[in-house]
Amino acid sequence: MYQVDLRTPEQVKRDRNSKIKWGVFGVVCLIGIIVWISVQGEASSKATIAVTTPAPQLSMDQRYVNNVRTYSKGEDAGRTDAELITLGKNVCSALDTGTTIPQLELAISAQGTNLHLGGAVVATAVEAYCPQYKSALK
Repeated sequence: MYQVDLRTPEQVKRDRNSKIKWGVFGVVCLIGIIVWISVQGEASSKATIAVTTPAPQLSMDQRYVNNVRTYSKGEDAGRTDAELITLGKNVCSALDTGTTIPQLELAISAQGTNLHLGGAVVATAVEAYCPQYKSALK
């Protein structure tokens, strides 16, 4: 059996041009996708580089102060960094003489309005300055 094309020459030409246009469109889309993927890959590798760049190291005292200020929920207001550092180092001295952690927390909290300050100072001081007492925190 034979198939007969009943289209006019103009219709055949239009259909052929349409197929060419869609073919070009497909190639342009493919190129766009490839460019987009490569740009995303570059951005991803740049982000990885930024993430893996080490942050500046903070001193033990600065990490301690930052943690106290974070965990005390504002109860440290009005205290300087130096006062907080002295308070933290005094925690270790008191633990050395046999004072218990709950006693220290209550004594320090008496200077604030609740237990947040006492718990924050004692826990972060033990972590920073006297880690040999970590087991007593649990």
